Amino acid sequence: MKARVVTFVLLLAMPLAGVLLFGAWQPAFTEIPPVTVYVDPPDFAWPAYVGFSLPFLLALVLLIRPAWFGFRAGPTPPPQPDDPWWLVAPIRKGTWPWWGWAGLGLTALSWWAAWTRPGFLGPMRDHTFFPLWLGYIVTVDAWVFRRRGASLLQARPRVWLALFPASAVSWWYYEFINRFIQNWLYEGVDHFTPARYIIGASFAFSTVLPAMFETADLLATTRWFRTAHAHGPRIHPPPGPTAWTVLGLGTLGLLLMPRFPVALFWAAWLAPLGVLAGGLALGGLPTAFEPVRRGDFRAVLILALAALICGFFWEMWNLHAMPRWTYQVPWVNRFYLFEMPLVGYGGYLPFGPACWLWGVLLLPRRWLA
Repeated sequence: MKARVVTFVLLLAMPLAGVLLFGAWQPAFTEIPPVTVYVDPPDFAWPAYVGFSLPFLLALVLLIRPAWFGFRAGPTPPPQPDDPWWLVAPIRKGTWPWWGWAGLGLTALSWWAAWTRPGFLGPMRDHTFFPLWLGYIVTVDAWVFRRRGASLLQARPRVWLALFPASAVSWWYYEFINRFIQNWLYEGVDHFTPARYIIGASFAFSTVLPAMFETADLLATTRWFRTAHAHGPRIHPPPGPTAWTVLGLGTLGLLLMPRFPVALFWAAWLAPLGVLAGGLALGGLPTAFEPVRRGDFRAVLILALAALICGFFWEMWNLHAMPRWTYQVPWVNRFYLFEMPLVGYGGYLPFGPACWLWGVLLLPRRWLA
């Protein structure tokens, strides 16, 4: 419990300390809904675009061609205490459950409503994000049940439900971070009252972790993802010093971000990950990075890919929705897929493991085993 509290306090306190330390306060930081634009990102720059693209491309090659990075073929490793449940759950063929049809129907109707905004929905036209992603979550859960014979919703309904409020807390944190860097802006919310914005946004944000966990669960039902990255190069850094270093770098990134919102925009995805991974590891909690020491990269890479898959659907369904978000990312604002610059999808890769760590931070440990 102490490690969780300290980690959460650091996540919140460091950006605020940066605001106070560097005199970076903006009145619009507390604006609800957030509509004022006060960060002016620089124009497109090829060196920055190439620099941010290379790690993204390298990660994609690692996912597709693990042998090029020293991974070897081998059987599925035996379960370990620090493995997530979706990585070690047995595979038994199931059938397509009834809630899968309900999820497909809800997804289709909500997608139609989000893009056409029919008048008969009245104010609910502005709040299609939650049912759309609830449909996705339920559909993917049914797909997991079909492939595994068990699923999170069916076997662990209490955990499934708890993910929704935990998700709202976690994504509100990224909204808090975005107040300093303004990498994404919201259109169509200027007529919302503060109460309506907070309630509607909380429901929308509540779907992030369930969608991520269900997608990771689905990927883990395939033999490829259960074996391809299980036997890689072993990494043996000292656990304690490594955790302190990661925690320190993450803390520093959060502290400096309000002072350098353009230069450190990328820290919005890496700095929280560092604080979460370092703080929780020092508290003896599972972070999904421990298996990397024995050459098992499955959990980290499945989470990264799950975030990238969810990111594709987040951006696609956002395209013709209203309200919606748009981006102003420094130096890389060219070559878009939907509203997102192509290189921006690289931010989803570290966000995947961070989602798991938010679950570790906010939920009882036994629920994730």
